[in-house]
Amino acid sequence: MFRKIDQSNILARLIQHLSSWLAKNRGLPIVIGIVLLLASTIIQLFGAGNEDATIQVVELLLQNGGIIIALIGILLMEPLGK
Repeated sequence: MFRKIDQSNILARLIQHLSSWLAKNRGLPIVIGIVLLLASTIIQLFGAGNEDATIQVVELLLQNGGIIIALIGILLMEPLGK
């Protein structure tokens, strides 16, 4: 199964396109992560008195997604070059 994935031309082109795009926009994942964290904080402030489970799930996903995206952006900054 993994051999088929490794030999996929579509996946190779996708990764090449993504890496060249990220090399041009190196700070974008960090900015997206910060925006997600700010959105999570705003939802947390306005939904503090609300015990709705949906709001709590959205807040948790935004917060953790923002942290993960920002950390990936920081980790990819150096390998993608200047």
